[in-house]
Amino acid sequence: MQNACLRRVFCLRVELILAMKTVYLQKYNHAYIFAPQALTGTELALRQNLLIKVSAGKIAVMEQVNPEALPAALKKHPRFYRLEEGLTLLPCLIDAHVHLALNGRAAAKGPIPPGAAKIDLPQGIVQNLAALLQQGVGAVRDGGDRLALNVKAAKMIEAQSLPGPRIVATGEALRKAGSYGSFLGRGFNGLSRRLESLASEETGQVKVIVSGIVSFSTYGMVEPLSSFSLAELRAVVEHAHRCGKMVMAHASSSQAVELALRAGVDSIEHGYFLSERQLKEMAARGIAWVPTIIPVAVQARQPLCRQWNDAEIDVITRTFREQVEKVACAAALGVPLGLGTDSGAAGVDHGTAVLEEMQLYAEAGLPFQAILQAATAVNAAILGLSHCCGSLELNKEARLMAVRGNPLTDLKALQKIEWLFS
Repeated sequence: MQNACLRRVFCLRVELILAMKTVYLQKYNHAYIFAPQALTGTELALRQNLLIKVSAGKIAVMEQVNPEALPAALKKHPRFYRLEEGLTLLPCLIDAHVHLALNGRAAAKGPIPPGAAKIDLPQGIVQNLAALLQQGVGAVRDGGDRLALNVKAAKMIEAQSLPGPRIVATGEALRKAGSYGSFLGRGFNGLSRRLESLASEETGQVKVIVSGIVSFSTYGMVEPLSSFSLAELRAVVEHAHRCGKMVMAHASSSQAVELALRAGVDSIEHGYFLSERQLKEMAARGIAWVPTIIPVAVQARQPLCRQWNDAEIDVITRTFREQVEKVACAAALGVPLGLGTDSGAAGVDHGTAVLEEMQLYAEAGLPFQAILQAATAVNAAILGLSHCCGSLELNKEARLMAVRGNPLTDLKALQKIEWLFS
């Protein structure tokens, strides 16, 4: 019975993907979209009968027009896209923490875009990028891989030689030799030499490893801090800022969060077991938090739960439930709350994990509008892309999607993408 249900869900998702119409607007000088309703601005304000002119991939004009008054010449334009009643146009989602070089459970089994077989990138990365687009993800921040393949993918997408979401790449994660994260970066011993290379690297941000990961056997335990001293970590942050790059800190314990805050990082990644006092400080200083709940939560679900005993499942459940509660606290305190999935981690599939993370935010009691803002405008700010992404506004890139229904009243509408503009 369960297998039959899984087959039905899989078939439904395939049908939705095949039904989705994809338009690469950056290829055209001019295009027009008419939306019966759209979510506009960083507040996702609902507007009716919106006509959008796109020029060279950017939103040039937005105006409300009576559908009966649409000019006949416009209707005949080869790149005029009129959306059906019942569809809502909104900005594509953003995932603030992914690992494109990792494949989670099934992310590398999706279709490969036409012509991608000739692309000089691992097939898994190409498929992961396609999977993200299929789920309406228009931008991501990659948290690092040992070979800096995320940088190569970012350059290819920018050059329009590969379809995919815009990538803010970190290259290799910055880590001390012998500490956690060998698959994220090669590690170093001499800090000064490593800092010198930051300015020349073609990365958008710097990822620094401040701790290990949470334990699934002992509640509240996290692998030890890296061997960064506060002075060294401050040197990393200050040098990155002089290079015009923000710093994201992998910090999975209260102690690691404290060290990262003292060093002046721009965002805390994971942040398990952080304190309310730390959240208040983050709110006061505008330091963002990307909680990544789903990588832990998924361990308590089938099929991954089979590898853990009952005591470990209890630890896993307590850990992610505590994180859900902290998300509610962060939202109430005004922390810049982003949304990232750590996709590529075990059991966390690229694209689909975004909706799973959003559902966990809903379980924390956040309104759907706040959840959508976290996955759009707030994430755009965390990625340093507020000038071009994250909202349906003039002069922003036309990375948009149209879904059946209104996600402000039902997040499940995001599973029903009918148009993707990229």
